[in-house]
Amino acid sequence: MRSKLHQYRPFFVILVIMTIVWFVMEMTSSRTYKTSVAVTFTGIDTARYAILDKSQELPLTVESDGFTALIHNWTWRDKKLEINLSDLLKAKQPSGEIHLSVAAENYKELFQNNFSPIKSSVITFDEDSLSVTLSERMCKAFVPEIRNVTFTFSDGFGISGTPMMSPDTVYLYGSERSLTAIDAIYTRADTVKVADSGGFYKLSLFPVWNEYPDLRVSQTALTLQVPVEPYFEDRQTLKVQFISDDTEMRVKLYPENVVVTTWVPQSATLNGNKSDIHAVVRHDKESPEKALAVTITDFPKNIRIKSVEPDHVQYVIIK
Repeated sequence: MRSKLHQYRPFFVILVIMTIVWFVMEMTSSRTYKTSVAVTFTGIDTARYAILDKSQELPLTVESDGFTALIHNWTWRDKKLEINLSDLLKAKQPSGEIHLSVAAENYKELFQNNFSPIKSSVITFDEDSLSVTLSERMCKAFVPEIRNVTFTFSDGFGISGTPMMSPDTVYLYGSERSLTAIDAIYTRADTVKVADSGGFYKLSLFPVWNEYPDLRVSQTALTLQVPVEPYFEDRQTLKVQFISDDTEMRVKLYPENVVVTTWVPQSATLNGNKSDIHAVVRHDKESPEKALAVTITDFPKNIRIKSVEPDHVQYVIIK
């Protein structure tokens, strides 16, 4: 076996030499390839100006040999082209949006001397210019809204009065264009279990500003102080009201009354709350359902509904 390998050794040597020669010829031959360099803009007072849009990279066409293309993967990968805009900004009068344009040709010598691994490479810019759109930062104030937050209490306790929110104002800073698109600041969906003694609870704000990269917010959360007082249980019998889009329809409900159990704050007057509560069922003439869900309406915000018995009623149509 060893003698056979020795017999073919010249063949393998010639094959290796030919492969090396082919590789060197291929790598030294001229070729053209596409690439790009990331762009960063400096000299912008970001406290004064919001960046609405900008060129992210400069696309290039490079004519060189294969070795340059290989070296490019090592030397260009993490490089960035920094463009200082301070002189351009000084010459502009900040009114509304500011559009700045920089000729790519200004950086050809920089690319040839510092970016190209081999000075003989020919670099062509695929875009004539790089652009930035700025706008003077403005401020807009919002009263944050408590949305999609559920507060749970132990039996026998409930909210007392009006919760206090801190801060009571949230500010957005950015371009007029982006600020106009935001009409409200509100909380993320959450469930808060409130202690029997009340307390302070942190609520995160839904980041509606994330859709607009130039916007900045004064804070991303607020604190809500939830006051708590004892509640007592109350039971009321209510006559069920029938509502239908068929105004000529007459029905008989079974049962006609339901018992509503509520938690009422100790500080409230029970007689003042009874007349405000209604039990309602709504009928859809397109629906075949005979069991209608009971809804309790028009009750004060400080009253909590514990149960409705029964929570559905049947009906028959009176001819």
